[in-house]
Amino acid sequence: LSLLTKNVDVVIHAAGMNALDCKNNPIEAMQFNGLITAKLLKASVTNRVKKFFFLSTAHVYSSFLYGFFDEESKCTNTHPYPASKIVAENYIKYINQTYEIDACILRVSNVIGPPMSVYSDVWHLVTNDFCKQAFDHDKLIIKTNGIQERDFITIYDFQRAIDHLINLEKISENNVFNLSSGKSKSIKKIASLVQNRAKALFGINLSVQVNKNDISSHDKVTLSNNKLKETGYKFLNNYQFAIDETLNFIKKNYD
Repeated sequence: LSLLTKNVDVVIHAAGMNALDCKNNPIEAMQFNGLITAKLLKASVTNRVKKFFFLSTAHVYSSFLYGFFDEESKCTNTHPYPASKIVAENYIKYINQTYEIDACILRVSNVIGPPMSVYSDVWHLVTNDFCKQAFDHDKLIIKTNGIQERDFITIYDFQRAIDHLINLEKISENNVFNLSSGKSKSIKKIASLVQNRAKALFGINLSVQVNKNDISSHDKVTLSNNKLKETGYKFLNNYQFAIDETLNFIKKNYD
């Protein structure tokens, strides 16, 4: 890790075990998401890295994300995935207060956009799943009743926000930010966007099928991004472009 961070100005730590792997291997989750993050950050401090970004998750707030959350909300989720992220976050907060480094925690909401590689394991994510279904079936199948509202950020705002923070001379003492759109959309609305764009781009006619047996309530999540906006960042929230790029990626690589 020392060699990886030598002569480096900025570290963006995006490696980590996903939620399913963490659930199946909770000890490994703590070791990788927690301990390895701590070692990477310590190496960054030793090699005088200027800025360190850790990709955490909005799921640290609660096992049942419902209501309003900002960066001051308590982190109470005990699932091995967010719990291992919380361990890493606590160490980052300690290092940030103790050493000369801008160590930043980014709590990411649901990202819309194509992956970097065909080998990326991202097709379980709801928007990517819908985009993949557009080429596999004649309908988009929603596993719930579709009325639940979640926060979705495009991959392009995600990338631009990190670039914005990198270019700030000094971020802040409390370097925790929600990477979110600040707005909620229903799962059914996301499916409808994919349905419309598949028709416009490729002439694919899709119906949307919800799970009528699902009696889940209309729970809404709002993840505040005011703190990021206060640094001067301006969101684009171009969902159509992000969905188009995802559909084009699938068409190109999986046809």
